[in-house]
Amino acid sequence: MWRIEGIRGNGTSEFWLDRWEVGDRDSPDRRIWRVTYGLCEVSATEPFAARPLNEISTDLQTSLAEIRAFSEAQNCGGFTRCFDDGLRALADPMADVGYHKALFPDGSLSDLAASMLKAAQAAWVFGGMGSWNDMGFDGDVQMEYGRLSDSLFNLLNEAIEAAATSSISPKNQ
Repeated sequence: MWRIEGIRGNGTSEFWLDRWEVGDRDSPDRRIWRVTYGLCEVSATEPFAARPLNEISTDLQTSLAEIRAFSEAQNCGGFTRCFDDGLRALADPMADVGYHKALFPDGSLSDLAASMLKAAQAAWVFGGMGSWNDMGFDGDVQMEYGRLSDSLFNLLNEAIEAAATSSISPKNQ
């Protein structure tokens, strides 16, 4: 379960949960979901100390390149394209990748933070039926698959958190 944390200036945070409902199933732009958020908690929080965005981006690029090579070697088709799109987003902040085009308002994030969110969206292959983590391999290939998958999963989550909160932390710009 994911929550959105809104950090207040007084050492507390608001925590918000989402609720998804199907809206207009025949919407011409295919944006059929209606999402609402509700405040579920206010509590004291610890200061947030993310690694600098450039470090996370470099690590994510390395992870994506490694898992992309693995995916290609194992003939994983569509997943290889997802990793390609993630790499393209990291290389070009204007890359048109990902389904959710309104993920963040224009101008609200640095180019680096925007690239990282686009890359994370493009390369998120975890969860749901037929996802990356539904596959299995034999022997050493399975070990490599597990290592690469764990690394990418952790870096994608770190990238999302750091990029999304970068607008409140000038050192990450």
